[in-house]
Amino acid sequence: MTVRSLKNTLAACVASFALLVSAGLGQAADYLLVIDSSGSMNSPTSNGVRKLDAAKKALMSMQEDLSAHNVGVLMFGHRVNTKAPGCCQDIEFVLPIAPMSSGSFGDVVSRLTPKGSTPLAESLTRSTWIMQGRNRDTEKFVIVVTDGTDTCGGDPVAAAAAMRQLGINVTIHVVGFGVTPEESTQLKQIAVKGGGQYRGANDMKDLIIALETVIPVAVKKPMAAPQVAPEKPASQVAELPLSAVEKLLVARLQDKNDYVRQQAAATLQARKSRAAIPHLKRRVTDNTMPGSWAGAKDAALKALQSLEPESVTPTLLTALKSKKENIRLWAAQRLVKSGGPIAKSGLSATDAALVKCLNDSNDYMRQQAAVSLAARKAVASVPHLIKRVGDDTMPGSWASAKDAALAAVKAMAPKEVENALVIALSSKQDNVRNWATARLSTN
Repeated sequence: MTVRSLKNTLAACVASFALLVSAGLGQAADYLLVIDSSGSMNSPTSNGVRKLDAAKKALMSMQEDLSAHNVGVLMFGHRVNTKAPGCCQDIEFVLPIAPMSSGSFGDVVSRLTPKGSTPLAESLTRSTWIMQGRNRDTEKFVIVVTDGTDTCGGDPVAAAAAMRQLGINVTIHVVGFGVTPEESTQLKQIAVKGGGQYRGANDMKDLIIALETVIPVAVKKPMAAPQVAPEKPASQVAELPLSAVEKLLVARLQDKNDYVRQQAAATLQARKSRAAIPHLKRRVTDNTMPGSWAGAKDAALKALQSLEPESVTPTLLTALKSKKENIRLWAAQRLVKSGGPIAKSGLSATDAALVKCLNDSNDYMRQQAAVSLAARKAVASVPHLIKRVGDDTMPGSWASAKDAALAAVKAMAPKEVENALVIALSSKQDNVRNWATARLSTN
């Protein structure tokens, strides 16, 4: 008998089990799976299977149970190698919490690639932001699957306690996969502070059992009469249906008139239209923005902030990649207040994106990137700003972008200003050397 069939046979018995009662059988809950994809997940399990391969199969086996709930996925350690810059900020909210879509879930699980560090505390902090944006009355569960403790100097136990103390109806369960007794001590404390359970696992079978313990059995709905309907793309399955009025308002997000687009976003916000969230995201990131008039985009961003605050930063980071210079400029400005916290070490995802913009093809964009980094007090960006001060990029005598980079260095690391200008003095460009010589007279 398989683990799954055994569980189904005993479903009536486990209904009295406290965890399942607390999860509310038959009622959709919010589940956020926090998945470790750090480099250590390359190591083998007790039976020789790579941990990550076992984890993928175990997670895929949970689709049936998760189908009764709203599910989201947060990954860490899957893009940046250990000890590389930004490894401790390698955290991505890859699947927003929504009704379960096996296609979307499978695509996300397949992306798991063991690479980097284990920023467990920061991942729990970001989980807090996500869960704060959900309905307070809905039961919420954070399921952490990890093969080790925090390697980025954070305190995940404190982060779990902080989430629990907010009173947002959230419980944290932890599954330790192939961990040492010492590592399990911290992971157990995370579960205790999160009001949940800790389960250990050494191989794929153990991991499936552990996950089945902390995720309730799905209650299947009666089978409806078969209907023939056109297939929907996987990307649309998770979207909530729009009412007739919402469809009209969403269409007006693309109206030819800027004021109509602005009012459509404001009205969707006032109506608390969660079904409009994907359309507001597209409005924030699209290429429609007349010059510097940002009223319509700001209205869409404000609505998104109200309806799903956890998606604001990643949506702005997408807008930062726009082919339109004015939209990149707008996104860089908005990331000052809506770019999330500064990382304790290294660059956050927001600050890494702004650092990249220091070399944008547009002078105004390079200037704004430096201004935004200074406003965010992103100290880890100082070496990049110094490099910007000393590089050969300066169109004629227009020095605003270099001045902005220099001002940012001065604000965050004043002792480095002279060193940055000395580097610029060695430039191959006459105008850059002239600029640096002039700035040394006042710095």
